[in-house]
Formats: sequence, C-alpha cells, structure tokens
Amino acid sequence: MRSREYIVLTTAGRMAPGWPYRTSASLDGVRCCIDCGSYYPHASAADGTLYIAPWDADGAQIVALDRRGRAVTGWPYRLPPGSRVAQVEMGSAGQLVVSLRDCSVQQGCCNEDASRQITLTPAGELAP
Repeated sequence: MRSREYIVLTTAGRMAPGWPYRTSASLDGVRCCIDCGSYYPHASAADGTLYIAPWDADGAQIVALDRRGRAVTGWPYRLPPGSRVAQVEMGSAGQLVVSLRDCSVQQGCCNEDASRQITLTPAGELAP
C-alpha cells in the first residue's frame, strides 16, 4: 500500500487479479500528532468489498471496490467540502460508519469539536 495506491495480495503473497487500485488523490488519513506515522482509513465488508477514502484539494470521498479492484456501482460517495475521513468501519446490516473531521485552514483537521459521524448504505447512499 502506498499513499496513492492500494494493493491486495492473495494468500500465496501474489498481487490479486485486478489490483493495484490507483488514484490521483491521497489515501493518507487525518494525522493529529507528530509521531503518528501514516494512516490509511479503510474497512472490509463480509462480501470482500473494500472501502477507502481518497481526498484532494477538491474534497474527499468514500470509494467502494470489489474483489477485483473495480469501483462498485453507486460509489463513490462524495463528502461535504472541507471534510476528511478519520476512520471507516463496518456497522450493522453491511452499513459503513465514517468518522469525519471538518478541516479548516486556520485549525487544520485536529479540532475535536469538528468531529462527526455519518452512516452509508451498501448502495452508497446516506443512511436515514
């Protein structure tokens, strides 16, 4: 895994068919301390769908990839401007729980008061 590329390996240690997934956006997550190192928010569903969170100057999104590294129909889900993904995890009924940070030029992304969560359905829509 690199900051702009996801690689999936088989159990034999070879690159899985269809991978790597490459993006022109960054896959680095929110880092709020100097010693944290890189963090790549992602989650895997029981059916093998991989959820990742690329972002660039225009905004962030959640991308769902199938077992062959292809975007799943209905995805990506585009996040509001200024949002960055801090964490992605699987919730109940195959829903995806996304922890966001609202980032500003003045405060960056580490203001705890700017944290919130959204839940996305397997179809790539905001859950009610």
